This record gives sequence, C-alpha cells and structure tokens, in this order.
Amino acid sequence: MKDSGYKWLGKIPDDWKVEKVKNLFSERKHKNKGLVENNLLSLSYGNIIRKNINTTFGLLPESFETYNIIEAGDVVFRLTDLQNDKKSLRTGLCKEKGIITSAYTVLIPPKNVSPVFCHYLFHSFDICKVFYNLGDGVRQGMNYCDLAKMPFLLPPLDVQKKIADFLDSKCTEIQATIDNTKQTIEEYKKLKTAVITKAVTKGIRPNRKMKDSDIEWIGQIPEDWRIVKIKILTTKVGSGKTPKGGAEIYQEEGVLFIRSQNVYDEGLSLLEPTYISDEIDEDMANTRVQDKDVLLNITGGSIGRCCIYDGKFGRANVNQHVSIIRVIPGKVLPDLMHYFWNSYMGKTSIDLYQTGGNREGMSADAIKNTFIPFPPLSEQSEIAAYLDKKSSQINTVIAQKEQFITEMEKYKQSFIYEYVTGKREVN
Repeated sequence: MKDSGYKWLGKIPDDWKVEKVKNLFSERKHKNKGLVENNLLSLSYGNIIRKNINTTFGLLPESFETYNIIEAGDVVFRLTDLQNDKKSLRTGLCKEKGIITSAYTVLIPPKNVSPVFCHYLFHSFDICKVFYNLGDGVRQGMNYCDLAKMPFLLPPLDVQKKIADFLDSKCTEIQATIDNTKQTIEEYKKLKTAVITKAVTKGIRPNRKMKDSDIEWIGQIPEDWRIVKIKILTTKVGSGKTPKGGAEIYQEEGVLFIRSQNVYDEGLSLLEPTYISDEIDEDMANTRVQDKDVLLNITGGSIGRCCIYDGKFGRANVNQHVSIIRVIPGKVLPDLMHYFWNSYMGKTSIDLYQTGGNREGMSADAIKNTFIPFPPLSEQSEIAAYLDKKSSQINTVIAQKEQFITEMEKYKQSFIYEYVTGKREVN
C-alpha cells in the first residue's frame, strides 16, 4: 500500500494511480435544442429517475431546450446549495439517454474508467462530505472547474469492473434487507393505528352492548357512548400565523415557535428548534400554546400528525400550519382527542374534507364539525392508559428497526468506501 496524498482517501494499493478529474473526464454540455429529447430525468436520493415532462407541479423551466441531453454511463452531480443542505446525496449514475437540468454538472467517463466504479467512488466521496469542503461563494456551490481539481483513484480497468460487479451484488443484498425492514415498520405502524382505532371506537371493556353510530366510517360504538362534534368538547380550535419579517425574525433562544415539522404523533421533535422574541410572542398572544393543548398539523404532506403539548417546554406559539385544539377540562381528556386523530377515523375525516374542490388543508370549522366517539370520562382514562402502553410497545419495536436501518446504511457506506479505495480486495 502507498499513501494516496489525501487524508480522506488514506492508503491505496501500490498499482493504483491517483489522477485529477480534469485529466480523465470531460464535461457533458449538449443543450436540448429543438426539443429533440423529452425523456425528463432528475437526481433523487442518489439515483437518476424519470419524471413526467408534462407535469404542472413544481418549478418548471420556460423551455426544456435549456436542459442538458445526457447519456447512459454519465455521472451526474448536484453541486448547488452546499451550505444549506448537507444531507442530500449529490451524485448519481445515468442509465438511459434523457434530459436533465443544466444546473447539474455531468461528467463523461473515459474508456479506461468503468462508469459503475466511477459512480461508487464519487458516491463514497459524497458520503465523506468531500464536496462541502470544496465549494465557495455565499451558497457554497461548485461547478465543473471545481470538480476538475478533485483526485480520482484509478485501479486497472479489470479491477474496476470486478469491484463494480461485487458492489452491485452486495449493495443489492443490503438494500433488500433495508427495504424489507422498512416494510415491516410500515406494518407495525398500521398495527398501531388499528389498535388505536379499535380502542377509541369500541373501548377496551369486553362483552358489552353496541349500537350504530350512524357514521359510516365509525361503525358501531358502545351503547353508553355518544357521537358528538368536536366543537362541544373544546374551548379553542384555531391555528397560528407566520410573523412578518421572514427568516430574520427567528432566534436561537426565546419563545418556542412550533411548526408542522416539529409535530409528530409520538410528540414534539425539537432537534432543530425555532424561537421568536417576547415582542413577537406578545403580538401573537391569541395563538399561544398551553400545557395539554392538542396540536394538529392541518396542511401539507404532514397533515394529520398530532401530539399533546407538554408544558415542560415552556412558553410556545404556533404557525398557520398547526392547529391548537384545547379541550374542556373534566369533560374530555386531551389523550382521547390525540388518539382520535391518530386513528383511522381521524385520517378518514381529514381525507373526506380534502376530497373535492381545491382545499389545501383543514380549517378550524372543519375540525370543530368533525364527529368523534365520546365515552364517559372514567372510560376515557382506561382507554388512554391502555393505548399509552400499547403504543409504547409498538414504538419500541419500530425504533429498534429504524436503528437497524441506520446501522445497515452506515455499514453499506463503509463497505463501499473500503472497496473503492482499495482497503479491501475483491477475492
């Protein structure tokens, strides 16, 4: 083994070369003049995927003539916004002819470089976050000139192909294990929802008389329960707002400002908390959160996620994407309201409201007029305690499986790095 000359590459086999990207690769620049190509491609999670060129959603160019025609075997890089996005996978191997935004940088591997080996090597660089140390400018973007200065490991071509084939096989096996685990997680989530749904519609007491709720998606309920609208169980239903001033108004400390990305069924996620000043909080006094308020996401892809606010987090406020549902103490438990929205009934209520028209979220009136099964207060406590225990058990299993996925992802990344840098040899 010999020193590669780069700390993040370490030692490499004696017969491997280290070349600059510019000495091996050329940049693909082939504008789609005359719209000769319409197979729209995009880089997503490290893969080049097809997209519908006729879509009306998202940011669209004035013309796809500005897009770059790329070929199978090209390696694509998204090297923009390096400063603000340090999680995305930024490289991908093209497997078919198509067009891709000219904002991406595209390299053409030479004949003495296996495109698949090339992809794995650059993917390894990506995982090591090498690109983030090379970008400059306000947004820390890179272009071909920056990429051209990077080193590229060059084993003999037969060794490249052997490594590429081996990694294809092993990574497929690892990914299959990850995908299967993700599927089991989804099954456990469905089980959890089913357990919640049964408890909040039928209760947990055995052998009891039932009656028709007269609500199709609720079905039968215990004879001594009622079906009521949420508005008779609450003192407040309403959302917040986004303060004027843009991102500049947010602080590193102050009054907690809760957004939809903070609200999960298991509770608040405050890994990246946002805060506002006392003055802004005072201006938003009507949307302050209180202990035991039920918080419900009412717009976007996270609509329906719901949790109970814990007063230990101190003063807090919410934006317009989160609704505060404040129940009447002594009449209904916040836990029952929380579990209702976690059930199939809650999800169905949201789906029914979203069906038809151009509605983009749940309004306060829609929430107030949502029907909910209403058991006696003493039974609400039984249901809440039962679901706390069952949910905790299922959440523990899900967390273990998610940790397993994290470990497998790290193993896969380490595995690729070891082989593309020659630390391990394919037998």
